[in-house]
Amino acid sequence: MIGWDISVYRLTDGGQHPATEKSSKGIWIASWEAELEGTDWLENLVRQGKAFGQFHGGYPDSYTARAIDILPVLRSGPPEWRSYTSLQEFLATPPEYHYWKGGFAAAAADACRPDEWLLIEVWDES
Repeated sequence: MIGWDISVYRLTDGGQHPATEKSSKGIWIASWEAELEGTDWLENLVRQGKAFGQFHGGYPDSYTARAIDILPVLRSGPPEWRSYTSLQEFLATPPEYHYWKGGFAAAAADACRPDEWLLIEVWDES
C-alpha cells in the first residue's frame, strides 16, 4: 500500500512553542490513512510559513502547526483520506485494509486554543 498514516496530537507542554524532536505527544486529536498526495496540505502550510517539518523518510516525518491552521481542515474531513472508488478496487485490496482507522476527537480539538502548537506525525505506509 502506498500512502500515509497521519495522526495529530496536542503537546504535553501545552503547545506554547512549536514541536521539536524532543516534544512529547499529548492527547490524540485525529488520525487517518491518506492517499499518496496525503501530505500536500501540510506542504502547502510549510510553504506559507504556517507549519514546520522534520523529515526522516516517513519513519516518521513530523510537522508542527497552530491549531487555527490545522483544526478547520480536520473538521471538514481528513485530507486525502484513503477511500475506495469502486467495488472492484475494494475487492482487490487485502482485507486488513478494509477500514478507516482513526477518527476525530471533537472534544480534544475543541479544547485547543487557536494559537496552540500541535504535532502531526506522518508515517510512510509503502
